[in-house]
Amino acid sequence: MRTLRRSLRLPALLPSLPASLLASLLVGLAACAVGDPGPAAPGSAAARRAAELTELAAEAEAIQAKAREITSMADEARRESTGTPEQRAARVAAVQALADELVARDAALQQRLAALEAGLHTDAGDPAPPVPEEPRRR
Repeated sequence: MRTLRRSLRLPALLPSLPASLLASLLVGLAACAVGDPGPAAPGSAAARRAAELTELAAEAEAIQAKAREITSMADEARRESTGTPEQRAARVAAVQALADELVARDAALQQRLAALEAGLHTDAGDPAPPVPEEPRRR
């Protein structure tokens, strides 16, 4: 074992480790590398969670597209300072309505993400899942 450590030029900590601990570490590393790298089995909890995550990603992309739309509408409204006060108020109201919709969709997405994370901990049999942090206010 000493020759192996020297030939691999492992850090100075490893020579002080007992051979059984070093062997356990190597077996543990090998066990982590073994397994099927393919997709989850159809109908399994992992497959359901993966499908749910795909749905959430699609919703996040839709929210991002809506945010870009709102940004372009706001930029356009800033450039167009012409029109009556009623027309400008209507443009502002349209942007505000879209922004309110975006905030509601984002809140729903955040709740679904929190539920997904909780489900993952439950599926994994985690005895003490992490407690979600309160959002920080600036």
